[in-house]
Amino acid sequence: MTNQPTTTDEPQTPRNMNLPKLVGVIILKTPSLLVRCGGELLRMRIKARQATRIFHDELIHQGMDPAMALQLSELYRQGSDVGQFLRNLR
Repeated sequence: MTNQPTTTDEPQTPRNMNLPKLVGVIILKTPSLLVRCGGELLRMRIKARQATRIFHDELIHQGMDPAMALQLSELYRQGSDVGQFLRNLR
């Protein structure tokens, strides 16, 4: 049998001692981070919907055909779609 050190025989380095603390902090911070990001995403989607509606109304007000205004408004809305943006980053 060889005298290879096992994982329990390793000296505790500052990196090894901070790992459980780091994992604990990550576990504690994850829910609040998700709530904050979710709230920002929701606010952004609401503002994008409002902007699309204003854009559509202005196109019609300026005399554009409603069908064409709807198509352009849809293209305008797609520009602010975060999910599509993230899919395109892949």
